Amino acid sequence: MKLVSKIFPVVIGAFLFCALSAFGMEMNIEEEVYVFDPMSSRPSHLLELDSKYRQKELPEGLLITLPSLDYPEAQIITLKFIIPGNWKVSKQTNSVPGKWQTSKNILKFVTDTPQQQVKIQFIISRDLQDEKLVKLLKQNLKNVKVAEITSTGKAVKVALPNEALFPIGNGKLNRAGVKSIQSIFKDIRPEDIKEVLIEGHTDNVPIKSLTYPSNYELSAARAAAAVPVLLRLGFRAEQITTVGYADNKPIGSNTTSEGRGKNRRIEFTLKPIQKIEPDVSGKEELP
Repeated sequence: MKLVSKIFPVVIGAFLFCALSAFGMEMNIEEEVYVFDPMSSRPSHLLELDSKYRQKELPEGLLITLPSLDYPEAQIITLKFIIPGNWKVSKQTNSVPGKWQTSKNILKFVTDTPQQQVKIQFIISRDLQDEKLVKLLKQNLKNVKVAEITSTGKAVKVALPNEALFPIGNGKLNRAGVKSIQSIFKDIRPEDIKEVLIEGHTDNVPIKSLTYPSNYELSAARAAAAVPVLLRLGFRAEQITTVGYADNKPIGSNTTSEGRGKNRRIEFTLKPIQKIEPDVSGKEELP
């Protein structure tokens, strides 16, 4: 009897599922995924629907319109847009009630309103957070002649020679080093920065001391020495990562004094927060 009692609900459940399917009562869900190419202003997507969207250049970015998409039998419609990390989305509008959802670089519109046609619009534009950050850093470091600033499009890196920050063979910041780090982060709001990576680097000349048995300990100590400065400036510990590479990532030749000088450095990589924020959701349409 125990075996029959366990099997009976399963059989009934399977029967009901088959009955609902036979009468066409299963949930009909439509989902389309669009991927935007970061190397071009022209979007592409996984389905062959090029003729179904329009684009228009506006001062604030590229206006994307998906007009009158037909879903005659769908009960739930999901339109998903994969946006590059250095782009942002704004001014979303929709012709039917629904919800805009954002997660990292994914924008999604979901509606369960039984409509045959759905029209949505939004603006996509390149996020200039990194360019603004580079401009601010150059202003902050105009008096620090030895600083080098580079941008990857998603992060900004500032490199300073160890000699400008630390005594020789030591992992404790000197006064000038503290001021230089303070200069880097002057006027930068911690809430605008997702992560700060601090890397310590040395040349290939061995070091042997009780405090620093090798260049690994020295480079790690120098990277960690900058953390208290950032904490005092309002950064949270979970925003900061430190690592010591010793001489494993040279940018110059260790066979010359000039090359070894380039290799002895501290690098700060700042990753600004890339924002995808819906600020409009309604039935009104954009121009």
